[in-house]
Amino acid sequence: MIKEQYLIISSVLNQVSGATIVNRIIPSEGISVVDYSNGKRIIVNYTNNEYNYEGLLVNARSYKVA
Repeated sequence: MIKEQYLIISSVLNQVSGATIVNRIIPSEGISVVDYSNGKRIIVNYTNNEYNYEGLLVNARSYKVA
């Protein structure tokens, strides 16, 4: 289980490795949107409900990389 979690986290963080955070917003309680200098954006949904961020559906307790 630890290996599987590591692979998931690594695949996301590798996309922003070496980039810097250029912006972070909380558009709604439990939602975090972080923009990186390489153009990537990570949206994290800490809530128990789906969230639509600018047309991108983020499942409950999940994330999306855009």
